[in-house]
Amino acid sequence: MRHSLLRRRLIVLGAFIGVVALLVVFLKGSSRELELWKQDKIARGERFTLAEIAPPFSQAAVDWELSLGSVASRLVDYPHNPGLLGLMATNSLGFAPSILHRTDPTSRQAANFWPEFMVQLGSNSPVIAEVRALLQARPRGSTFDPTSPFGRTLDMVARRKIAQGISGAAVGAMRANAHDQVLTNIAALLDLSKSVAGEQTVERSICGAIAQLALQLTWEFCQLPGVDEAHLSQLSRLWANADLFQNLDRVVEMERALVEFCFELARTNLTEKRNLFVAPGSQPFSERVLNTAFDVLWRSTSLEKDEYMYLRTMQPLMEGARAASSNGNYSGMRARLKEHVDLIDAVGDTRFARFRYSLTLLASQSWGKFMQVMWKREAFRRVTLAAIAVNRYRLRQGRFPDTLAALAPDLLPAESQDPMSGQPLQPLRYRPLSAEEFVLYSVGENGKDDGGLGDDIYWPRLDRSRSD
Repeated sequence: MRHSLLRRRLIVLGAFIGVVALLVVFLKGSSRELELWKQDKIARGERFTLAEIAPPFSQAAVDWELSLGSVASRLVDYPHNPGLLGLMATNSLGFAPSILHRTDPTSRQAANFWPEFMVQLGSNSPVIAEVRALLQARPRGSTFDPTSPFGRTLDMVARRKIAQGISGAAVGAMRANAHDQVLTNIAALLDLSKSVAGEQTVERSICGAIAQLALQLTWEFCQLPGVDEAHLSQLSRLWANADLFQNLDRVVEMERALVEFCFELARTNLTEKRNLFVAPGSQPFSERVLNTAFDVLWRSTSLEKDEYMYLRTMQPLMEGARAASSNGNYSGMRARLKEHVDLIDAVGDTRFARFRYSLTLLASQSWGKFMQVMWKREAFRRVTLAAIAVNRYRLRQGRFPDTLAALAPDLLPAESQDPMSGQPLQPLRYRPLSAEEFVLYSVGENGKDDGGLGDDIYWPRLDRSRSD
């Protein structure tokens, strides 16, 4: 009886092994397609490894990063968190009140906001000065170590707290009518933004968010009385050197190399027997067993197919980012983004697709959203540069210019181009309304002129009636 039971178990085990073997043979494709595809792209100049792409590692940069975190920990954000300040609070009609005209710009109905906020800023003043000095002394090199790509020491929490602290200091300087100090803090925010302008999407997103904060402060600053052409000239120089889309193609290239590292890790187990789909200790034992089996079967049958699919879906995105970085126009990027999304959609959402193309689907970030956000911020940077030039013209001539063309080449290097428009590049939309107001905007994500509202990316008009 015992031998009969053992025999049946061996037969079942043998059948199971046979089925698995047949499944492996059936699913496993040739790696030749992948090899030929990569050889062709490498011959055309593509780079796929972190060793080729990663910026130089610097221990000094790591030490500087730790210093930044230490300084950030001393910033006070009580009783009023500067991150809650409603800068450039635009309404649906395109108007925004100056932050200084609001009794509580955090919208928390604080009864004594401004006196309390200014006392809080006073306690932070020495720390903010230390932050600015540290930003000026940032060493060359990167904290990214290509030999340990997931052990990064970039302190995003510290940067958020510092960005909020500098923003609060700028608002306090506006309140004190200290124009030069406002400009110093806007410059510090841009330095902070550049300190995180790395070559990964999360870094570049934070870089853009900090720059967006500086853009909002720039709008607020331009509403202050007593702003002269020297102030505006300094602002123009700051923003002329802050292209938010510069080298964004490197971000796509770097992210691709990071995923390629994961494929290579799965293929060779470079450092350990790591399951790519399960974080240690994150799941019950039974689920971990199933996922481990999933991982083993995926490596045995689908790794090359998955990698080939991933690289193919990334290629239009790569080429679109390169073209957009060189021509400064988003219209071509739209088409390549659609091609990328269509390739991902073609993979499907079946169980088989989720198995065979696991890493492709896992690594397919929301590239469309990322690109859209970065381009919108870049469009507003160009709108801001044009608005500064318009105001400088008014200070010189006593009136707004009739067209943006009147600003070139003295106040703008050329008639400011709208990066969101189609080919050929069109200028930003502009028209003077009165001696006090003008309309200036980009056509926005949809590429259509919505009259300066809706999807358009516009320079808000000052709401002169509001004081709450």
